[in-house]
Amino acid sequence: MIKYILCLLLIPLTSFSQDVTFTNKLVGETLKLFYANVAVKKYIPIVVENLGVESFHGYCMMTQVNQERVILNQSFYAKYKNNKQAIEYLIIHELGHCLLGYEHDPELVIVNGLLLPKSIMYPENIGMEDWYIRNRLYYLKEYFCRTSKEYPICKQK
Repeated sequence: MIKYILCLLLIPLTSFSQDVTFTNKLVGETLKLFYANVAVKKYIPIVVENLGVESFHGYCMMTQVNQERVILNQSFYAKYKNNKQAIEYLIIHELGHCLLGYEHDPELVIVNGLLLPKSIMYPENIGMEDWYIRNRLYYLKEYFCRTSKEYPICKQK
């Protein structure tokens, strides 16, 4: 399998600042958003691999304790590498599994007048461009504000 290491997060949480440079800017921006809104201080690698199936966009690999990593499918990454919200959605979804213990949530709700998945943790990401990107703030709040309303994203209007 061809592997591209996007970032190995071995920097402490306190190092996140405007001048931090990650191997991939989109991944770095997503990780800053994630770690600013959770109490977790554990960092795991984000990698791109050819998974051999286009419909499978990514997953959280948990092989051994402290050896988790997020795998993004090379076909998904190639298609969306210039789309910040698409990459953000998938990484945040997979980090939900790896670091927060979130399971898939198949529930649908009405969001801005449309019947849409209740959560970023929806098991199918078909149509993600429509439902996540157009309702990004709703989904980020639903995801991050489950455990505390004190995170920065929870205070946005």
